[in-house]
Amino acid sequence: MQNSAVIHEQNATLSVFVPLLLNIPDSATALSISVRHLHYLVAKGDIATVKIGRSTRITMTELIRFTEHLESDGAKGRVQVA
Repeated sequence: MQNSAVIHEQNATLSVFVPLLLNIPDSATALSISVRHLHYLVAKGDIATVKIGRSTRITMTELIRFTEHLESDGAKGRVQVA
């Protein structure tokens, strides 16, 4: 099973690869936050990580869960660094 999204439009096919695991900088970019702030959220326990050897990764599912949690909490979901 391949991890990709396929779009069909007027006889054209576009396949886009969607990674299951992102490194810390890519995860921060996906969330539109700084790497420092992402480290804060991980240390606080708001975002779970996965270790593969010495590499730290965050699943795409975890990033989606985190953003959905923010949406469901509305203004209360805003995380501020003290």
